[in-house]
Amino acid sequence: MTQAKLTGSCLCGSVQYEITGEPKRFYHCHCSRCKVPEAERFSTRFCTRCGSPLPRVNKEAGVAIIPAGSLDGEPPLAPQARIFWDSRVSWSCGGDDLPVFAEYPPAQ
Repeated sequence: MTQAKLTGSCLCGSVQYEITGEPKRFYHCHCSRCKVPEAERFSTRFCTRCGSPLPRVNKEAGVAIIPAGSLDGEPPLAPQARIFWDSRVSWSCGGDDLPVFAEYPPAQ
Protein backbone atom coordinates (compact mmCIF):
# COMPACT_ATOMS: atom_id res chain seq x y z
CA MET A 1 0.00 0.00 0.00
CA THR A 2 1.14 3.55 -0.59
CA GLN A 3 1.00 6.66 1.53
CA ALA A 4 -2.48 8.01 2.19
CA LYS A 5 -3.82 11.17 3.78
CA LEU A 6 -6.75 10.42 6.08
CA THR A 7 -8.93 13.20 7.45
CA GLY A 8 -11.67 13.06 10.00
CA SER A 9 -13.45 14.75 12.84
CA CYS A 10 -15.69 14.28 15.82
CA LEU A 11 -19.47 14.56 15.43
CA CYS A 12 -19.68 18.15 16.63
CA GLY A 13 -16.69 19.33 14.55
CA SER A 14 -14.70 20.62 17.55
CA VAL A 15 -11.82 18.26 16.72
CA GLN A 16 -10.52 17.73 13.20
CA TYR A 17 -7.48 15.70 12.23
CA GLU A 18 -5.28 14.78 9.29
CA ILE A 19 -2.98 11.77 9.37
CA THR A 20 -0.54 10.83 6.61
CA GLY A 21 1.03 7.40 6.44
CA GLU A 22 0.78 3.91 5.04
CA PRO A 23 -2.42 2.15 6.13
CA LYS A 24 -1.50 -1.33 7.37
CA ARG A 25 -4.59 -2.99 8.82
CA PHE A 26 -8.32 -2.49 9.20
CA TYR A 27 -10.01 -4.62 11.84
CA HIS A 28 -13.48 -4.65 13.33
CA CYS A 29 -12.63 -4.83 17.04
CA HIS A 30 -15.10 -6.44 19.44
CA CYS A 31 -13.06 -6.16 22.64
CA SER A 32 -14.36 -4.50 25.76
CA ARG A 33 -11.07 -2.85 26.77
CA CYS A 34 -12.23 0.62 25.76
CA LYS A 35 -14.97 0.31 28.41
CA VAL A 36 -12.60 -0.74 31.21
CA PRO A 37 -10.59 2.04 32.90
CA GLU A 38 -7.87 -0.29 34.21
CA ALA A 39 -7.06 -1.82 30.81
CA GLU A 40 -3.33 -2.29 30.36
CA ARG A 41 -1.56 -1.14 27.18
CA PHE A 42 -4.72 0.44 25.87
CA SER A 43 -6.18 3.90 25.83
CA THR A 44 -8.87 5.84 24.04
CA ARG A 45 -9.29 9.42 23.00
CA PHE A 46 -12.66 11.15 22.92
CA CYS A 47 -13.92 14.62 22.07
CA THR A 48 -14.61 16.38 25.37
CA ARG A 49 -17.65 18.10 23.88
CA CYS A 50 -19.57 15.33 22.02
CA GLY A 51 -17.80 12.14 23.18
CA SER A 52 -16.88 10.87 19.70
CA PRO A 53 -13.95 8.44 19.60
CA LEU A 54 -10.83 9.95 18.03
CA PRO A 55 -7.47 8.64 16.79
CA ARG A 56 -4.69 7.87 19.21
CA VAL A 57 -0.98 7.47 18.54
CA ASN A 58 0.99 4.58 19.98
CA LYS A 59 4.54 5.93 19.80
CA GLU A 60 6.09 2.66 21.01
CA ALA A 61 4.56 0.72 18.12
CA GLY A 62 4.87 3.61 15.66
CA VAL A 63 1.19 3.49 14.69
CA ALA A 64 -1.97 5.54 14.86
CA ILE A 65 -5.20 3.77 15.74
CA ILE A 66 -8.06 5.47 13.92
CA PRO A 67 -11.74 4.81 14.71
CA ALA A 68 -13.21 4.24 11.23
CA GLY A 69 -16.38 6.10 12.17
CA SER A 70 -14.41 9.32 12.61
CA LEU A 71 -13.10 9.34 9.02
CA ASP A 72 -14.46 11.91 6.56
CA GLY A 73 -14.42 9.42 3.70
CA GLU A 74 -14.06 5.78 2.82
CA PRO A 75 -10.85 4.19 4.15
CA PRO A 76 -8.26 3.17 1.54
CA LEU A 77 -8.52 -0.51 2.49
CA ALA A 78 -11.36 -2.90 3.29
CA PRO A 79 -11.82 -4.58 6.69
CA GLN A 80 -9.52 -7.61 6.96
CA ALA A 81 -10.84 -9.42 10.03
CA ARG A 82 -12.88 -9.25 13.22
CA ILE A 83 -10.73 -9.34 16.34
CA PHE A 84 -11.60 -10.20 19.94
CA TRP A 85 -14.60 -12.07 18.51
CA ASP A 86 -15.11 -14.01 21.74
CA SER A 87 -15.69 -10.70 23.59
CA ARG A 88 -18.47 -9.47 21.31
CA VAL A 89 -21.95 -8.75 22.60
CA SER A 90 -24.75 -11.01 21.38
CA TRP A 91 -26.30 -8.35 19.14
CA SER A 92 -22.99 -7.47 17.47
CA CYS A 93 -22.50 -7.47 13.72
CA GLY A 94 -21.21 -10.52 11.91
CA GLY A 95 -22.38 -13.05 9.37
CA ASP A 96 -19.96 -11.95 6.67
CA ASP A 97 -16.90 -13.64 5.23
CA LEU A 98 -14.31 -11.83 7.37
CA PRO A 99 -12.03 -14.13 9.37
CA VAL A 100 -12.50 -13.97 13.14
CA PHE A 101 -9.88 -14.16 15.90
CA ALA A 102 -10.44 -14.68 19.63
CA GLU A 103 -7.77 -12.04 20.31
CA TYR A 104 -5.20 -10.41 18.04
CA PRO A 105 -4.53 -12.08 14.70
CA PRO A 106 -1.11 -13.67 14.05
CA ALA A 107 1.71 -11.13 13.56
CA GLN A 108 1.91 -9.77 10.08
